[in-house]
Amino acid sequence: MSHLFFVLSGFLITGILYDAKGCECYYRNFYARRALRIMPLYFGFLITSVIVLPRLPFKFCHDLWISRVGAWSLGLYVYNLRGLYPPVTYLPVHAPFWSLGVEEHFYLLWPLFVGALDRRLLMKACLAIAGGSVLLRVIVVLASQPPYNGPAIAYGITPCRLDGLLAGSWLALCRRGDLEWAWCRRYASRLVVASGCLFLSAALAQRYCIPRVDTGLVHDVALDGRLVTTIEIGALSVLFVGMIVLVLECAKGSYLRLTLESATLVALGKYSYGMYVFHSLVLYVGVRLFWPMSLVSSVISKPLGVLWVTALSLLVAGLSYHLFMKSDSSDSNGSSNFRELPLRNSWYKDSPPDNQVPTFKGCQPT
Repeated sequence: MSHLFFVLSGFLITGILYDAKGCECYYRNFYARRALRIMPLYFGFLITSVIVLPRLPFKFCHDLWISRVGAWSLGLYVYNLRGLYPPVTYLPVHAPFWSLGVEEHFYLLWPLFVGALDRRLLMKACLAIAGGSVLLRVIVVLASQPPYNGPAIAYGITPCRLDGLLAGSWLALCRRGDLEWAWCRRYASRLVVASGCLFLSAALAQRYCIPRVDTGLVHDVALDGRLVTTIEIGALSVLFVGMIVLVLECAKGSYLRLTLESATLVALGKYSYGMYVFHSLVLYVGVRLFWPMSLVSSVISKPLGVLWVTALSLLVAGLSYHLFMKSDSSDSNGSSNFRELPLRNSWYKDSPPDNQVPTFKGCQPT
């Protein structure tokens, strides 16, 4: 799922940034919007999982202790760089945050590129940097030696994972040019078929699609498949770019469009960030509390586990949404200082603007 989220993030964030060019508060608006979207829930979760839970009088809570270096890496959004310092060990409840680190680094630097370059140069920069990211990933995988795990490093560090983000960024820039978008519309289905075949071929050659991950207390991100890291990640980026074009061009009233705009998917979009943050902790607690389920056939236990994680993660995400995000920041007169621009009130952290530029009170586009 991280591959899809990277492409979507690049697409949505670049659209927001490009449409906001010319606003006198371009940088302040963007960075403040990212901070208000992501940090309250994230740091609230870190305080709970790193400081509060390990001090509770339960054995599985004591197992949540994390080193000071690990805590600082989470707080500074450099958790995805931990593979550079072997051995690679981390707690399962923090496992998903490597991808948040990649996205935060992208959020920090990409506005500078968008603010400085015109659309054509940005498109060339997207292709050049994405190609360099793929090449670097191949080099890291092939050149690394023990004790470094090349595939694990290439899978997580930011310079090796920019191709998905920049593929989405390139598509957002194409969307804002008639000729480029016409080309995307013409070749989208071919891109989907070609990249899908490449992905399946690599998966069959490797004999699996999902990297092997130890489900114990200490995870080992042992991506022992080099094809996964070098070929399949790139193929997925192209596949999702083509799928986004097809979705955007689907006719109004079509079955696909009605499905994507259904209340269920809108609700999942609203709470998706909270589910991303909480699902590993929900799974961790569930495994410890309901360990007898491991004695039951996996045909029964796995579906029940999926239902448990999905339902409780959705519940906790909904509560946290109303606690952290429901109310907009207001000034002393009760008027909004910061205007959130969600897509159908979605809480997806990269939701695009509805034909508006995100602004602070008193900061209008020039």
